[in-house]
This record gives sequence, C-alpha cells and structure tokens, in this order.
Amino acid sequence: MTGFGIGTGVSLFIFPLTSRTVVFNDMSSYLTSLRSALKANMDYVHSLEDTDMFTFGRTDTMRHRVLHSPEAQVVKEKMQALLGAATKLNTDLPFAKREIAIGNLGPDDLQSITRLLRLIMLPMVGLSCLSDIFER
Repeated sequence: MTGFGIGTGVSLFIFPLTSRTVVFNDMSSYLTSLRSALKANMDYVHSLEDTDMFTFGRTDTMRHRVLHSPEAQVVKEKMQALLGAATKLNTDLPFAKREIAIGNLGPDDLQSITRLLRLIMLPMVGLSCLSDIFER
C-alpha cells in the first residue's frame, strides 16, 4: 500500500514525459538545426562572391593551421550542433519505439522518419566540407 501511495503522489505532482514526446522534441530541434546549417552554408557561399579563394590566406605559423573566415566558423559550429541533435535523436529513438501509442505513429513510422532525416543530413555534411576545400 505504501508503494501505491508513493506512486499516486508522484503521478499527481510530477508530470512525466514519455519517450515519444522526447523524440518528437528531438526531431523538431533536428529540423531547426538543419535549417540553420543550410542558412549558414548559404551565407558562406554568398560570402565567397566577395573574396578571392585562390589568393593566399593568413596561416598560424605556430600550429600550421589556416585561419578560417567567420562564415566558415559559423558553418562548422552549425554542423556540430546538427550532429549533436542527430546523435541525441538516435539515442532516444529505441526507447520511443518500445512505447505503445494507439492511434499515433508506430515504431516503423518513427524509424522511417529518422532514416529520412538522416538522408537529408548526409548532403549537409558534404556541403560543410566545401568550406575546408575552399580554405585550403
């Protein structure tokens, strides 16, 4: 009886989040990261109109690294955020697939949505390498 009392008290005072809710929030943050990464990529490509990529740039002689433009740094940061969102989504997905939700998306639907989002992310990662190619 004590266990039932504690369970009832917890259910009244703490609003639980289902794993499916967490996955749907992850998907929305994933899409937001995709949009921001694409916008950063477009800003970088537009910045190439003003600069000559075939001229020599400044290098850091202490570490022998090429100093990237601010737009290229933003692209790299956005891609890191996108990869973090993808990792979080892939980590939370198995738990959401185990939950039963009648009348909602099933486990196969969640898996196919995640697969399609991953297929969108792969060309974005390829576009992020564009800044490395032009900086070198």
